[in-house]
Amino acid sequence: MQVIFYRAKSGSWADKAIALWTHGGFSHCEILLDNGNMVSASQRENRVREKPHKYNPKKWEYVDLNYDYEQTQKVEEFLSAHMGNKYDWVGISGFVLPIKQAKSKWFCSELCAAALGFKNPDKISPNKLYKLLKEREQ
Repeated sequence: MQVIFYRAKSGSWADKAIALWTHGGFSHCEILLDNGNMVSASQRENRVREKPHKYNPKKWEYVDLNYDYEQTQKVEEFLSAHMGNKYDWVGISGFVLPIKQAKSKWFCSELCAAALGFKNPDKISPNKLYKLLKEREQ
């Protein structure tokens, strides 16, 4: 299992703006399951969804989680329980505004951080999640 981070320079102006706003090089993140599918809250599809991933290190940064079977199962169960939930358009503003999060809606890094057990996932951007995971490696 991995967390994958979309390189903003590979994307649109919106990807570049998100990366600038959140102080890093990434605009989106997903959890890459062992079956090759990626799961996240997608603004394009306006929901939490699972879909096949095409390996592309030019567009994605890959971070191994090195989780055991039990940890992997917990993450997969969490993601499965939230499959189909709506994208949190208002909640994403919580990085700059004191907005209360909707419990049934998610943005990408919030869903990934919650699935991985981080506290206050609504305050974690893709760039912050990347930094937190890299700190865990050390």
